[in-house]
Amino acid sequence: MLKNYLKIGWRNLWKNKTSSFINIFGLTLGISVCVAILIFVQYESSFDAYHGKSAETFRVVQHTNFPNETLYWNTTAYPLAEALRNDFPEIDLVTQISGPVSRVFKVQDDVGNENLFEEPQVLFVDPYYPKTFDVKWLAGDKNTALNEMNSVVLTEILAQKYFGISKGAYQSILGKTVLLQSKDPLTITGVVENPPGNSDHQYKMLVPYEFFKVNNTYFSSNWSGNYQGTTFVVLNHPQAGKKLEAKIDNWKKKYLNTQDDKRISYQLQPLKEIHNETLYGPSPGVT
Repeated sequence: MLKNYLKIGWRNLWKNKTSSFINIFGLTLGISVCVAILIFVQYESSFDAYHGKSAETFRVVQHTNFPNETLYWNTTAYPLAEALRNDFPEIDLVTQISGPVSRVFKVQDDVGNENLFEEPQVLFVDPYYPKTFDVKWLAGDKNTALNEMNSVVLTEILAQKYFGISKGAYQSILGKTVLLQSKDPLTITGVVENPPGNSDHQYKMLVPYEFFKVNNTYFSSNWSGNYQGTTFVVLNHPQAGKKLEAKIDNWKKKYLNTQDDKRISYQLQPLKEIHNETLYGPSPGVT
C-alpha cells in the first residue's frame, strides 16, 4: 500500500514539475529561514549567560536629567564602585572596569629584539573582576594575578603573538615584562582564554584598575564627571535590585554635590539585558 502511494505521489510530482518545484522550494526556504532565525535568536539571547553569577549580576547605569532632556549613560563616575563596596554590605560583589582602550606596548622576544604592538582592547579591571565574571585561566592564580599594580594578564592570542609560544606553554612566560607606552614595566602574572564571541566584554589584555587609578588621579576621584568607568554589582538574589536602587537614591547625596544629587539617578540593569538594550547604547569597546 505504501509503495503504491509513493508511486502515485512521484507521478503527480513529475506530471506537475513546475508547481511541484515551486512548492518544494518554498517549503525548504521557509524551513531554512525559520531555523536561521531560531539560531540567531538563541545566540543573541546567550550573551553573558555563561557566567555563573549572570542572574545576580547588574550593571549600574546613570540617568542624568536636564530641563529639556534626560541622558542615559552606561558608564558612571569612577569612585562609585568603591563607595558602594564600602557602604552596602548586602552587595555580595562590586567590580570596577575601565575601557577597553587602545595602548601601545613594547615587547622583547627571546633573542633580544624589541617589537611595538598597538592593542585596541586593553581593559582595566580590579581583583573582583574574575570573581564576578567567569574567566578561564590557563596560567597564573586568579586570586592574586591582579593584586599588584604593575601586573598584566594576557589572553592566549596575545601570548602567542608576543612570544610565539604554543598552547600549554603559557606558564613559561609568567614573570616576563612588557612595557606599556614604552615606559611602564608590567609583569605578566597570568594568561586567560580569549573571551567567547557571545560576551559583551571583549578584551585582549587585563591590567589592574589600580594602575589606571594611580595614573589618572583626577578622573578616578571625580564624582561629577562621567568618563569611561563601568560598575557591576552582584546581589544575593535577582529580585533585590529594586530595593537597592531605592537605597542608593537616598544614599548618593553623601558623595554628590547638591546639583548632581538632584539630576543624577542610578539604576541597576540586569546583565542579561545589556546586549540587546538600545537605551544606553553599546558598552565601551563593543562594536
